[in-house]
Amino acid sequence: MKVSTLALLALINVVVGKWSKKTPKDGEAGWDECAVTLRCQNDWECAQTWSCFDMALFHDPTNYCACGYTMNPYQCWCWTPRNGK
Repeated sequence: MKVSTLALLALINVVVGKWSKKTPKDGEAGWDECAVTLRCQNDWECAQTWSCFDMALFHDPTNYCACGYTMNPYQCWCWTPRNGK
């Protein structure tokens, strides 16, 4: 019973995390996942990846990238200022 309870809680966490993320539509500014294979521990780790740096459109990634923006504390997120804004 413990295993199934833990599996159910993990599934709920994934589903709620997907619903809670604020992925922008193409061409719009907003938070989007980056460095998807990295299990980050802090914002600095995310800012060092090319994926997040590129998504921030060469703005200072220390101000644009974050670790654990949603319920997944190990996922990198980046603010994507589309159209150079």
